[in-house]
Amino acid sequence: MADALSPRRRSRRWLVLGVLFAAASCLVPASEAECAAVMTWVAGQALPAGAHDRTLPDTLGASSQDGRVRVLVGPDGRRCLLLKRQIGYKDNFDGTLYCDAPVRSDEVVERPGGPAIVSIAGDAEFEELYVRTRHGDRHFAVYFDLH
Repeated sequence: MADALSPRRRSRRWLVLGVLFAAASCLVPASEAECAAVMTWVAGQALPAGAHDRTLPDTLGASSQDGRVRVLVGPDGRRCLLLKRQIGYKDNFDGTLYCDAPVRSDEVVERPGGPAIVSIAGDAEFEELYVRTRHGDRHFAVYFDLH
């Protein structure tokens, strides 16, 4: 039996499906390999201690929705990356936190009945990251939600 939908309706259906798949892919945290590639690039920037916003090169730009990475370099030299995979209303986001050294246990606040929070001192963007999934001691799927 031939498809009863008109070509215009079929086209609209594929457009909607494409948008849904694109939106869902933004929610997938950056992979370990993707994070490692961004970290290698960041390490080559020789950034001083503190917080930095950097535009990613074209080859790494798909790692975040806006093609940027937030970097926190601690006084001990540890680098942490925040890749925002989906940015929403009021700067809420879903993303990935990745560090080149373990996130310390005192930087992870476990909450009964709620998600853990990663809080790394030195930059407000790293101080209230809700953990969606933990992928080891350096790699977290995180989100920020002002409500």
